[in-house]
Amino acid sequence: MTKVRLSLAFVAISIVLTPASALAQEFPFQASITAAFAGAPNTAKVGFCGGPTGPSAYAYVVEAHGVGTSTLGFLSLTLQKSLDATGPMHGCVTLTAVNGDTLSATYDGTEGEPHALGFQFGTGTLTITGGTGRFKGARGTVKFTGAFSNIETASYLFDGTVSFGHD
Repeated sequence: MTKVRLSLAFVAISIVLTPASALAQEFPFQASITAAFAGAPNTAKVGFCGGPTGPSAYAYVVEAHGVGTSTLGFLSLTLQKSLDATGPMHGCVTLTAVNGDTLSATYDGTEGEPHALGFQFGTGTLTITGGTGRFKGARGTVKFTGAFSNIETASYLFDGTVSFGHD
């Protein structure tokens, strides 16, 4: 009986001393989101989420808002990014669940040359940096592909993993 109690005590102490990050569960994350966006020349030379500013700032700023479905449920998207006409883009993304819980991420990618009818495609990575509610302590890496049109709409596909419980 003493050995059983000692074993149970050891297990309990091990669980208490295990860092939260070791207890985090990883989940596949896939989403399809359609957004409307507006862009303008970056006259203020701003960057978002640590992106380049001042003389090295990207040429344009974009704000986008959209909705879609994911393996975590319905989500809305808010995006602020700066970019060059073709080439690098960097920004901040907030994904919000119907109940208000959020996932926060940085957005890094590259946009290609426009096609003859005004479509452009981009690829990149969301780096999940945190969250609120059920997404508290979120971390992860999610690849994205985006299709952008000259009528200010965008469609995104996301695929990666997210884990929770890092805080």
